[in-house]
Amino acid sequence: GAYLAERDKASEGPEGTHGMDVRVTAKARMGQSTVYEVVAEGEASGRCSKRWDDFEELYDSLELRHAEAAKGVPFPRYSTRKDQKKSAAVEDNRRHLEQLLHGLLSHPTLGNDPDLAAFLHLSRRPPGGDPGGGGTPAEDLRGRPGPTPFTVAG
Repeated sequence: GAYLAERDKASEGPEGTHGMDVRVTAKARMGQSTVYEVVAEGEASGRCSKRWDDFEELYDSLELRHAEAAKGVPFPRYSTRKDQKKSAAVEDNRRHLEQLLHGLLSHPTLGNDPDLAAFLHLSRRPPGGDPGGGGTPAEDLRGRPGPTPFTVAG
């Protein structure tokens, strides 16, 4: 209903997420948990690799401190291979986690929670940047393709 339309509208672009664009990609591995690569960019940026359980722990933490707010951004149901082919289940889970992050980031209370910023490894960009164009090494590398010392998963 209306919630889904609002949620989908919020995930359409940076306007719905406090200037943040969040993308989640899934890396399914045989016999192991799927790893979700999260890239957040906007007024702050971050990159991390997480498992489904990590998202559940984050949500539980937010829900404990912001029970009423969390009701507006429910945690998604995990899709399994019993429901569908593994590739379809992995894609469903990836999409649901991406929508969850968009919902959390766009929420006025949850979006400003320090646990969410820590989860995404967010670091704020300096306001206005350097007018001379000689930004920090991280800023200079940001637009270049490929891994940098700041984006390699640990």
